[in-house]
Amino acid sequence: MTDSSHKTFFFMGGLPRSGGTLLSAILNQNPSIYAGGQTDLIDLMVLLNFDVKQLESYKTKVREKGFENAKNQFAHNFYADIEKPIIIERNRGWGGVNGIHIAKTLNQTPKIIVPIRSILDILASFVTLANKYPNTNYIDNGISNADFPSKFYRPLDDVRCDYLMRPTGSLDCEIMHLYNLTKPEYKGIFHIVKYNDLITSPEETVTSIYKFLEIESYSHDLSNITKSYQEDEMATTGIPSMHQIRNTIDKSKTDYTKILSPYVINKYANALDFLDLGHL
Repeated sequence: MTDSSHKTFFFMGGLPRSGGTLLSAILNQNPSIYAGGQTDLIDLMVLLNFDVKQLESYKTKVREKGFENAKNQFAHNFYADIEKPIIIERNRGWGGVNGIHIAKTLNQTPKIIVPIRSILDILASFVTLANKYPNTNYIDNGISNADFPSKFYRPLDDVRCDYLMRPTGSLDCEIMHLYNLTKPEYKGIFHIVKYNDLITSPEETVTSIYKFLEIESYSHDLSNITKSYQEDEMATTGIPSMHQIRNTIDKSKTDYTKILSPYVINKYANALDFLDLGHL
């Protein structure tokens, strides 16, 4: 087994329904790279780096070196069973301020891959999934349990979109993380991967990632893409096909104009205009 202390960490944040699972499955073909599903490593490390300071023994510095060792080795131990030297750690929080801070403790010059897609395409994808699993999906369950007045007077698909885009909700926070891409102090640590580029020009897109990570490239089999893991989506999202991928790259045929109402399209069409990325 590879010595855990020799692992190199890179990161993947970005938006949901933007090709992150597909991209991870492609990169995972490389025998030197492990790119799996999303983990909560970032949250565990936030506890170690920030919340631990509230502990009495930390304040009294009884085992100050012990806490430092725990922080420094935690991520390596988390992936100690992985026999690959390069880890691409996935969590959409890596683009946030805390995520960047934690990433710097694992890689002095962190590199964060950021899959991104039109918000309208993302909302249309979520709505399609919610309609496919109307009795179990987490979106409808969240709406039912929340004090969300529009559920009484707007069509369900509109309410779903408003719920997904609600202030301080997960998607709103993930969009907020993208604002860090515009900050000069973070220049060079982000690499944007547009969903359309990944689908229409996968070889060029993957090559650009290798250049960004500054590691040796690899010849990927884009006609036989598989996942090395399987999430229990029913236990979390209630959507069994949430992170399914096709064996070959094929752009989703979802047309948001046929799924979303003019109300939703007009309301959220420019949600990412602050990034000035042109057509997504």
